[in-house]
Amino acid sequence: MNSKILVMVLAAVLAVPAFALTESDGSSAESSDGTDSSGFEITYTLSGTEYTVSYDGPDDNAVIFGYAIGKTVDQAGMHSKVYAADKYANNAFSEDGNDKVAELPTLYSSGNIDQIYATLVQAADDGYLDKENTTVILTTYVANSQSLRDKLADAGFTHVLFYGSIETYGQVVSCVSDIEKALGSSNGLADAMTQTEEDVTAALSGAEEKDFIYLWYSSTNGWGAKQSGLAVTLGETAAGNNAGYTSDSTSGTYYNENFIIQCLSSHPDCVIVLDSGYVRNYGGSAEKFVDEFMGGSIGDHTLFVCEQEWNNYDPQFADGLKAFAAALHPDLYSESDVKVYSSSDFEDGSSGSGIGAAVYAGAAAAAIVLVGAVLWLRSRH
Repeated sequence: MNSKILVMVLAAVLAVPAFALTESDGSSAESSDGTDSSGFEITYTLSGTEYTVSYDGPDDNAVIFGYAIGKTVDQAGMHSKVYAADKYANNAFSEDGNDKVAELPTLYSSGNIDQIYATLVQAADDGYLDKENTTVILTTYVANSQSLRDKLADAGFTHVLFYGSIETYGQVVSCVSDIEKALGSSNGLADAMTQTEEDVTAALSGAEEKDFIYLWYSSTNGWGAKQSGLAVTLGETAAGNNAGYTSDSTSGTYYNENFIIQCLSSHPDCVIVLDSGYVRNYGGSAEKFVDEFMGGSIGDHTLFVCEQEWNNYDPQFADGLKAFAAALHPDLYSESDVKVYSSSDFEDGSSGSGIGAAVYAGAAAAAIVLVGAVLWLRSRH
């Protein structure tokens, strides 16, 4: 096999910066038991249009975008096939102890599209990529992905895929399965995910739905209750009821702390799920949340933190299902090491059941105002 070399790709025509990319060794990274080289098709939908991509067999190279895709490719054992990736996929590599690859701009900004396009086309023209033997996986940002997909297709890249707007467990499994096929992995990740769903479903058969609320923190909007998304899907798949749902919401997250307070009050034993972004990005923790939002006590509620890779379309989505099942139905399912907090973990907090004093303060203040208004009206008659 050829040794890996670095190539500086110059997109002079578009006057954009170049990237140092590593040439693939051209090997198929075939597993010890061999991979299926027969043809197959992968179908996906982007901007309402369905695309079917035909393969003669697994590709030798990949260019990938997104944390979830990075996790999936890494756990599929296909890291060596990745020619370049954006920073989010590279972060997934480094988390798993693998080296980062040459880094491309993200799809977050439309201003990056021409730069990514020029880099990949020049790399192909220089012989470092085969347009018909390289899988390019785009994610999340629909408009930007559509623009880049169209430009690459016009340039002759035949294996451009997109994953976004994934809502069900089965769709996550399909995403993982597609990537395994496209790159020739025999690790059986998708099969394992399917088995996990079957095991959880069997264990929770006939179980009464358990209330949960999934909380998301934003520095701009404060706390919000998730209305939809993969984490909500996990809870509902694990025989859960999203107590934080409201028809008043017009988006995937309902930022209304008074609503959350009312929800926790009316569902005094529901499971609170904290998104790990609160921990990663804002220095939060279960203890900090209970102290600052719950007044030091969670009463009959339990609580756990949903990890980033659980709330994503990667193989560890299955671990998230296990965690939700164990947290919502600990008497029926225990195949998870998720840390579930209860009132005993916060013994130094204020006394009281249900919601802590800090949370009750808002509701109490509202009640005082209401009573005052009623008394004033009565005094007028």
